[in-house]
Order: sequence, then structure tokens, then C-alpha cells
Amino acid sequence: MLDTHPAGVYLVLAIAAVTAALLVFLVGKWALGRPRVNWWFMGVTVAALVTVLGTTPAVAQYFFPDPADRFHRELAGPGQCLGTSPYATKDGHPVSSWMNYADPALPKGRMVVQPLDKGAPALALDHAVRGGTHSLTPADEQSAAILRSYGC
Repeated sequence: MLDTHPAGVYLVLAIAAVTAALLVFLVGKWALGRPRVNWWFMGVTVAALVTVLGTTPAVAQYFFPDPADRFHRELAGPGQCLGTSPYATKDGHPVSSWMNYADPALPKGRMVVQPLDKGAPALALDHAVRGGTHSLTPADEQSAAILRSYGC
């Protein structure tokens, strides 16, 4: 959804972040502005702030995953088109292949998934950048044929 409606998703994320920050501010102002502030009020305020700040990296990782997580979610995870192929992943990690997307020899944004079975061809995908929002797409005709053969 992020690659097809980025403005809407960014707007929802911004509204959620501002709402959470405003809620923490208002609760903190109310709790600390009382005439006789009890320590538990400050504890609740700090706990709320830590919760909001502590979940931010996980939320960011969900919406802006690295290429291996995107490959798992979009193509190779359980229930996906490559889920039972030599390119499959389990919990975001290759089962019977290796993937490379950080090699400086590869073109920028290219990911190569090579099955351990020497008879299976390598799958080359574009748009494999950290934090990318565009869906992974085949980089060449051979990769497009592989994806079509598995119903992707």
C-alpha cells in the first residue's frame, strides 16, 4: 500500500505520531501540574513516553523494511508465490538460497537471490533499497519468467 498511496500513508503516520505526542504531553501536563504531584503520576508519564518512543523504531521498520524483509513479505514468505520454491524464505531468512543486495558490484537497488541448487537460475530484482517503498520488480527477462512460472 505504501508504494501505491505514499501520501495517504505518510499522512496517517504523521497524524498518529502527532496524536501520540499530544496525548503524552497532555497527560504529562495534567499529571505534573497538580498541586501535590505524587511520584506515581510522574512514573505513568515517563512510562507513556518510553512506550511511545520505544515503539517508534519497530513501526518505522514495519513501514520501511530492508530488502530481505520486503522479499519475504512480497514474494517468498509463507503463502506467497515463491513460498514453496527454491527461492523461499522462512521468518525473513532464505531457506535454500542466498541473497545479496549490499554488494558494491551490483547496480544500485539490485537484489540477487541465488538458490543453492545449481540448476536453478538466479533471480534478480530491482528497487531493493533499504527503507524503500516501491515493490520489488524483476530486473531482467529471465527473472520475469521465473516469477511468471511461479504465478507471481
